[in-house]
Amino acid sequence: MKTFLLFFLWVVVTITLSFLGNWALGFLSPVLILPFYRFPIWKSILLGFVVGIISWGVPAIYLDQANQHQLADMVANLLKANSNLMIIFLTALLGGLGISLSAWMMAVLFRQYKLIH
Repeated sequence: MKTFLLFFLWVVVTITLSFLGNWALGFLSPVLILPFYRFPIWKSILLGFVVGIISWGVPAIYLDQANQHQLADMVANLLKANSNLMIIFLTALLGGLGISLSAWMMAVLFRQYKLIH
């Protein structure tokens, strides 16, 4: 239950930072979330990847529907991709990778080390 609440809070914080500020502020969401909840590194990376896919993919689908696929079709033509859905998937994948790398960095920085034996 704690992981689900953290996941939901993390998605909300990432989407809020992305829309209220610049899109790159979404990559800073692990800085606001992970210092308060210590997870193993693999769990932080996995949660960051899923949060990134959701918080970048859902707005990409919404914006793609709002402009009737025009921008996604133009980018798909530039990249010689098959469809605009591949571009949306690529956007969500890159967002997931970026936020998972940021989550990994925060998990490593805030991991408790035993400095005194």
